[in-house]
Amino acid sequence: QRMSDTDGDAVLVFAAASLGDALSEVGEAFREETGMGVTFNFSGSQTLAQQIAASSRGDVFISADEEWMDFVEEKERLKAGSRISLLSNRLVLVSTADTKFRINRLEDLCGLDFAFLCIGDPDAVPAGRYARRWLEQERCGDGEFLWEKLSSRVSPAPDVRAALEQVLSRVDSIGVVYRTDFLRAGERARLLLESPLRNIRYPAALLKGRKNVSGGAAFYEFLQSGKAMAIFELHGFGRVN
Repeated sequence: QRMSDTDGDAVLVFAAASLGDALSEVGEAFREETGMGVTFNFSGSQTLAQQIAASSRGDVFISADEEWMDFVEEKERLKAGSRISLLSNRLVLVSTADTKFRINRLEDLCGLDFAFLCIGDPDAVPAGRYARRWLEQERCGDGEFLWEKLSSRVSPAPDVRAALEQVLSRVDSIGVVYRTDFLRAGERARLLLESPLRNIRYPAALLKGRKNVSGGAAFYEFLQSGKAMAIFELHGFGRVN
């Protein structure tokens, strides 16, 4: 569901694109339990944060990284004390299922013959920022950092779902996406490598300024329930320890 001006009393949730399938199921479970509807606005976290900052809309914000939640907090749109770390995720390097690419370690990318590295825009999209951080940690044999070596082949996307679709549409491309998006792609995608990065966190918070406070607070609590967490885990998200 996308947000519209006719949502009325529905809880309005701004959420990172990578949460689309899992949160839609969580919203349905919430509606069955409470009778309250939920409308989602799924997009890149950077787009959502700017929308929230520019308006008084939304009851809950779930970002794919801490930096865009920081941005919204600096704009004084978060309800004090409501910010939590909700979920964790992992990065993976993937290709479409019918490529011949094989790698054993990240440095193998230095000599891999591919045309495009598809990631979220590394200047804005959380998954792209994480991808750049991963690639900045390894060097090629000539001493050049992997990110510098590959930067001319980067194909930036507005969110991680768009990056994955780029990968799946071309046999000469690879991409860095969340493990949850790889799982969602099923047999269409091939896993090449899993990132060792462990600090990918999805913060959630209540937004202030909208009248529908009770519904927003109820959904925010439901997000942390065992029922919601079971749905998130089925989609590959982890709990934050």
